[in-house]
Amino acid sequence: MTLVSLADCCRRLCIDSKTLHRWLKQAHISVQPHPMDTRCKCLTLEQIQQMAAAHHRSLHDAVHQHLPAPISAPCDVGAHPSHRDEQMADLQAQVATLQSQLSQLTQLLQKVQTQEPKASATLGNMQENKSQDKSQDKSPKKSQDKSKPPSAASIDRRKHVVPLVEYAAERGYVVISPELGMLDFQPDSPEWFAWLFMLPSFRFVGKLGHFTAYRGNHFGPDRAWRACRHIRNHVYHEPLGKTESLTVALLEQAAAALQSHLN
Repeated sequence: MTLVSLADCCRRLCIDSKTLHRWLKQAHISVQPHPMDTRCKCLTLEQIQQMAAAHHRSLHDAVHQHLPAPISAPCDVGAHPSHRDEQMADLQAQVATLQSQLSQLTQLLQKVQTQEPKASATLGNMQENKSQDKSQDKSPKKSQDKSKPPSAASIDRRKHVVPLVEYAAERGYVVISPELGMLDFQPDSPEWFAWLFMLPSFRFVGKLGHFTAYRGNHFGPDRAWRACRHIRNHVYHEPLGKTESLTVALLEQAAAALQSHLN
């Protein structure tokens, strides 16, 4: 029997913990303690599929590719030797998968660290360009008319003071950094989660709405994200969870929830 922790259930169903507990109460489903750690509460795959069907939800496959495999119950000591061998092979495969994911994250962190000097040089060039723009503003209007207009890339970099994740109809979701411009990876990829791990905040403009996500002034890798939007002189917040749960589906769900306050 395969058990899945409540945190992984929220990620697979793209909901928060409060919604999960409400669904469990409505369906009269009780959680099960893990056989090796009673502090960890779990559900079976059949129970998850039952809730997904009841609430018209599809299990999010993109999250499964970047999260550890579900918790499996330990092998029975009295089981048949062939069954124990199969269970041992499954455990070894899970360990190999975790080692591969850890290696990928290590490579991504090293790549980000090597890009930091390039980002500093780019920021210095942007500050130099800003000082040149100020000196051009003081010149006569005729010289401004003859000057060459700035490129679209430079306008985008000055416009977005925080990283931006935006939905473009033809290109899908694009990721823009204020220092490096448009990045070459897609959301829900290992590079995506490694990039979010290094950020204190970013702006999301999706198909269903927009908001600013942040982790506060004293953010850390374990601090939860929140979505914030100002509507009619009022600030609305929506919890997002930790970095490993920030998929595009979850961001669109939060944007739709904040957009509903306009009605």
